[in-house]
Amino acid sequence: MTRVRVVSALVVLAAGLFGATSAKAAPGDLDPTFSGDGKALTSIGVSSYGNDVAVQADGKIVVVGGSDAGAGGTTRFALTRFMPDGSLDPSFGGDGMVTTDFGNVAADAVALQFDGKIVAVGGQAVARYLPDGSLDASFGAGGKVTTDFSVSDVKVDRDGRIVVSGYGGGGLVLARYNGTDGSPDASFGVGGTARTDFNRGVDTFPGGIALQADGKIVAVGSAPGLDGLGDLAVARYNGDGSLDTSFGQQGTQITDLGGDDALKDVAIGPDGTIATVGRSYCFECSSTTLVVAVYTPDGSLRGLSLTDVDGTDSGSSVAIQSDGKIVAAGGTIDDFLVARYDSVGNPDPSFHDDGVYADVGVRTTDFGGADSAGGVALQPDGKIVAAGASVTYGADGSAVSRIAVARYEGGSISGTAPVNSSPPTVSGTAAEGQTLSANAGAWTGTAPLNRSYQWRQCDSAGANCLDIAAASATTYAVAAADIGHTIRVRETATNAYGQGFADSGATAVVNGNAPVNSAPPTISGTATDGQTLSLNPGVWTGTAPISRSYSWRRCDPSGTNCVDIAGASITSYVLVAADVDHTIRARETATNGYGQSSVESAASTLIKAKPGTIAGTVRKQKSGAAIAAATITCTSGYSSKTGSTGNYSIPNVPPGSYSCTASASGYRPSTRNVVVSAGQTSTANFTLTGP
Repeated sequence: MTRVRVVSALVVLAAGLFGATSAKAAPGDLDPTFSGDGKALTSIGVSSYGNDVAVQADGKIVVVGGSDAGAGGTTRFALTRFMPDGSLDPSFGGDGMVTTDFGNVAADAVALQFDGKIVAVGGQAVARYLPDGSLDASFGAGGKVTTDFSVSDVKVDRDGRIVVSGYGGGGLVLARYNGTDGSPDASFGVGGTARTDFNRGVDTFPGGIALQADGKIVAVGSAPGLDGLGDLAVARYNGDGSLDTSFGQQGTQITDLGGDDALKDVAIGPDGTIATVGRSYCFECSSTTLVVAVYTPDGSLRGLSLTDVDGTDSGSSVAIQSDGKIVAAGGTIDDFLVARYDSVGNPDPSFHDDGVYADVGVRTTDFGGADSAGGVALQPDGKIVAAGASVTYGADGSAVSRIAVARYEGGSISGTAPVNSSPPTVSGTAAEGQTLSANAGAWTGTAPLNRSYQWRQCDSAGANCLDIAAASATTYAVAAADIGHTIRVRETATNAYGQGFADSGATAVVNGNAPVNSAPPTISGTATDGQTLSLNPGVWTGTAPISRSYSWRRCDPSGTNCVDIAGASITSYVLVAADVDHTIRARETATNGYGQSSVESAASTLIKAKPGTIAGTVRKQKSGAAIAAATITCTSGYSSKTGSTGNYSIPNVPPGSYSCTASASGYRPSTRNVVVSAGQTSTANFTLTGP
């Protein structure tokens, strides 16, 4: 009898009930609607194998791995697509199979884009295929991007960017590529690449990666411990490729199980739980066990299970159901191994072979050879798909490998994750300073659903979108930085069983605003011929930069019927004789890339002529001697006194006719009429009769 040993070391215990199993199909039973018995075997070339699997939205199953041409041949990327019933899909490569030569390497991992394209990675190649299996010529060079490191896993983020992990330079390497053309994403790490050695100073070996809903990236692998043996290694990165210092110990978490330990894959649960799978080798007992380690969102170890079926067990892939249960896949010495655990790593007793592994939540599947699962994926209906290889040996000892796929019943799941049936929409005018509003989309899924929003700035075609910082309300005030871009809003719906998101359509290209005046210009200065008036600029709103120009205008006494003054186009103006008995206004014109607007100042007071001066002497009639301290008084209140020389001067007298009188103590006054001309000095001499 096969020996079964399960060690469960839980850091935090969780209580809960497992769902009831169907009377017809128990969780973990092979699904007879898939290839008749739940299993499918296929070959590409002389020998082929599967390393990873993904389920399309239409239920088709994509398996990636390698195909060998035989003696002297090379290994190629091998992609196989199955129909939901387990038959090969003839719309993919003509017969359901595609191979591509990328230099004697196999595909190790696969990810599906939202548009149906397929991304496969292996060796130093990242390749993208169209839904029909042909290479996507818009990606990289003829459908392939070549890295400078060995790639082990791939995911597609919510923005359509491609995130890969691998090994290079002695450490874990992450790289991110733009989904449009495969070019490196310069906003990630250094030139699109981030590297981590877990501060061990020696080689760190990568496993898989998973993407959180907030854009953070979780990577797992193996980091050598102080004893030289591998330890479980987990790291979390921010969206820019830097380590997330809020996770574990400054971004990394190391777990030493005492053996030679490694993590191979990772998945993120609906509540942010991080589930990892791998293996632990015990030197003393010469056995390998499947490891499931569960971490909290902050990197603390929450649960740990070691599953030992026959001492040669390892985990290669992990997925999390919408109810939080963890599904791990790998191999024993001869069979597929699929195991299920609760959300903290306790084996699920409802998932078992008929009494054989009743206490450990394990299923094994025999394809007739030495079998091992490399990847696991979940269907929306809860069924479990595992893919890998089945190796048989001829009489001469030669080995032949075939791609092996199995589908299992998942059992009843009490709820469903949110699924969008109608995306959100955006209302409002796409212009700077305007407010856009998010109108909720329609979702199915188990209530209650919580919704959140993120506004995104995209290029003019609505692609290459990036989250806008601090823009997570249901409304968004369009900023100057959005001009020339389009805006989308992303709605994320979350419930206890998962999370989904949907993007609105793109707005029109955001325009700026033409200048709008909020305070007109003003004029300062003396309204007199020869004086200088100054324009004090008005206040404008509108999209920067705003340029301003000016013109001075001569108006009638009431401030109307204005005409531009030739050559008067700066912020100051010297009044001339032609302005006398008129008023003056200043016009300010503001211009930007979106329009032009003008506004005028209030009219000045009536412009006065340049004043004149009344000047002369006061002398004695008989002797002609100067009379000092004589007073000269003119109408309108203008006056002056003579000095010791008998001279006087009355400045700033407006043009006109005046009656002026000179008087002095002991003398008879003398009066005369004086006409003052603009800017001129009018002479008025007086002689007084006296002692």
